[in-house]
Amino acid sequence: MDRTIKDLADKRDLKSLKYIFSGALDADPTFEQYAEDFDYCRSIPGLLEPHRELTPFANDSNLWDDEYWVNLKMDLISNFSEKRMEHMIEVAKVYMRDRIERIRASRAAAESAKNAKPRMESNTGTVSGRRITGTYSKVDPEEVERIKEIERRNREADERDREAAERVAEAERKNEEAKNAKKNKKTSDSKKALGVAAVLLAAVIIIIILIILLR
Repeated sequence: MDRTIKDLADKRDLKSLKYIFSGALDADPTFEQYAEDFDYCRSIPGLLEPHRELTPFANDSNLWDDEYWVNLKMDLISNFSEKRMEHMIEVAKVYMRDRIERIRASRAAAESAKNAKPRMESNTGTVSGRRITGTYSKVDPEEVERIKEIERRNREADERDREAAERVAEAERKNEEAKNAKKNKKTSDSKKALGVAAVLLAAVIIIIILIILLR
């Protein structure tokens, strides 16, 4: 388990925990590195909130696009419910399918390289007419090249992921601006309505006063 998350959990720092788990799927869409931590924290009183319906969940995976993901993330920050978290884990399996495959391939390659034992090859020669046999250690060059190729592809994929993350962040910013603009417009319209009502009321009062004076 991650020591930082455990310390935050022990301190009951709910705000920091919600922040971490809200971005967990962007950091690791497989959620494998956070599953144990989430299970440890989910029983903390106040972390998981009663579910509130915000953006309606889409059952059709064809609708699981950038905009849907951004809305889910913003909703999770507003209402950190277990139901929404579990839905996002399922959405990530489709929305970030390619990235998940790359991450798992990279982890498998790293694990393979870690566990790979040097291959012992026979080294035969002669000394003063006597045949000798020895061994030397050699790492399979094909395995080295395969790992290098995976690393190269991962670097390229990371760059694409960075660009995608920037697009998502931009979408989040525009979404927030749109919400603020809508809110400001509503406030402005309310003020205009009040202003018109005030003008009409003043006009009515003036008319009443003139009628009284002209009698």
